[in-house]
Formats: sequence, C-alpha cells, structure tokens
Amino acid sequence: MAEIDDIVRRLSQVTDELLALHDDDFAARFKLETERDRLRAQAAEFHQRKDEGRTTAELRAELVERQKQLVQMQDSFVNRATQASSASGAGGAGAERAIGAS
Repeated sequence: MAEIDDIVRRLSQVTDELLALHDDDFAARFKLETERDRLRAQAAEFHQRKDEGRTTAELRAELVERQKQLVQMQDSFVNRATQASSASGAGGAGAERAIGAS
C-alpha cells in the first residue's frame, strides 16, 4: 500500500507546484505536467492490479460493505438548501398567519 500512498503524495506535491508556477514558466510547467501524467498512469496501473488474485466472494463482500457505507453517508447527509427553505418557509408562513390573526 505504501506504493500508492507515495504516488498520491507526489501527485499532490506536483499539483501544488503547478499552482505555484508563474504563467510564463512553460518549461517547468511542461516538466511537471509530464510527471503528473506519469504518476496518474502509475496510479491507474496500481488500481488495475490491486484486485488480482482476490476471489469473487471477497470482492462482493467489499462491495456490500461499500454500499452500506454509501447508505450511511446518504442518510447522514443534510441537504442545506432544503433545510434552509423549509425553515424559512415555515417561519415566514407562521409569521404571516400570526399577523393576519390579529
């Protein structure tokens, strides 16, 4: 696992270096973009190889666990837009009713 961690760490560094470059530093940009492309290819190769030798049962069990995690994340997700509109809508309608009732 250290191999992919090293790749991801270096990709992050390359991205930071690219963002810090001056717009007219074309040689450095080309060098960093070439390295970024090489690292991305290595990461893709790693992900293609990582499941070799694993049984279908292992892969399915992992899929089930990932699906459970997704459901938990979706259940805990707060839709801020819906929450804000329902809170302001209820307050606004309640205030109008209170004023009309007077």
